[in-house]
Amino acid sequence: MAALDTTGPAVRGGWYAARATDTIAPLPAADSLRLMTARSRQYAPLRQLWPRYWLPLVGEGRQGEAIFGASTSGVDILERHAWEANVLMSPRTGETDVFSAYRYAGVGVPVFDASFSQEWDGTFRVVNPAGATLGSVARRRRFLTASATAVVPRVRWSLSSTVGAQYELRDFAAAADSVLGPANSLLRTGTRYPSVFVNSSVSTARLALRGVSVEEGVTLSQSTTYRWREGAGETGSWRTLVTGRAYAPLPLPGYARHVLAVRGAAAATDRRTQSEFSVGGTSGVRSELLPGVTVGDPARAFPVRGTEPGVQRGSRALGGTVEYRAPLLMFRRLPSPLAVYGDRLSVLFFSDAARAWCPAGLRSNTAICLPRGVRDGWIATAGGELVIDLAVQYDVPYRVRVGAAAPYAAPPGVARGGTVYVTLGGYF
Repeated sequence: MAALDTTGPAVRGGWYAARATDTIAPLPAADSLRLMTARSRQYAPLRQLWPRYWLPLVGEGRQGEAIFGASTSGVDILERHAWEANVLMSPRTGETDVFSAYRYAGVGVPVFDASFSQEWDGTFRVVNPAGATLGSVARRRRFLTASATAVVPRVRWSLSSTVGAQYELRDFAAAADSVLGPANSLLRTGTRYPSVFVNSSVSTARLALRGVSVEEGVTLSQSTTYRWREGAGETGSWRTLVTGRAYAPLPLPGYARHVLAVRGAAAATDRRTQSEFSVGGTSGVRSELLPGVTVGDPARAFPVRGTEPGVQRGSRALGGTVEYRAPLLMFRRLPSPLAVYGDRLSVLFFSDAARAWCPAGLRSNTAICLPRGVRDGWIATAGGELVIDLAVQYDVPYRVRVGAAAPYAAPPGVARGGTVYVTLGGYF
């Protein structure tokens, strides 16, 4: 084997850094002594964390009214400390929604997070034993959350794990005090729900700069939660969700690689559960354009495009998706009177399938399970989507998906007419 050329044309052509010919004069003795004897100071990040900006916020209250507020944040130069906060208030009711979060990364691994949030999220009707309406109550939910996250990044794979605890407080308020009932009623005392959770994932997935999606690799993730109600024995319940994704590139022409993507998910909970797994609908990202005007869909664990959200529910669920994704067009010039910039177009064809059910011993719980024989069985749909990647004011990226899907296998009671939809964000 020939010796490495460190002096020939390859070096002079820029393949290797040129050797430095200049010499750096040593510091005078007096300057060196001054550096050695200077008093060191402990790193003080507090001044850097002081808020230096604020942004106005507009949201939607629990009664559909516009609520107004502001947000701000801060981070130190070493990124050991970071925080954010926002407050929204309803001028009509005086109800306040709050969110604040703090992250400490001073030890490297793990990273510690703490957050507090408060929201007035719903209005509920109160009835007496005869079914007559007594009035309505507003529910306030507050969450205290603390977690530690360890991330192990590598060139070809990454590993992440989070362990945390959450404390949920539910309180109720009513315009008429009598609606809240006697002194020991849950509407007056409220309810408290502690929980602990463990989330983890491992991934070898890779995404090219101009790719239409993740192009190759696999991702495995799981989330397990145990939750109970304070003051009520035998109410603890666990739930687990496991998800797997795989991506394979295809050698076909285009500005990016074509991709074959597969996703599978499985979930289960115990007999004491108070929350179900639901099947149906489209998965994506929700965004509020104006107060009361929300576009997109929430992220769902068991989506089936072409069906209504929650068409099935149960304490067990399985689901899967197969997609073929292909690049169509990358924009060079796209005139627009608005500050909206087109980036690229792609298309995908898919098939979704999922099912939710309850074991025989839990079917009597109609809040979690559908009655026996009602919409019971696998649901499978097929369709396609046109995907548009664009940016608003150049620095806010959006992925818009326009699609259509219809069921080709479904139990009685599930509409087979199909749907046309527009949503935001990637599917998986």
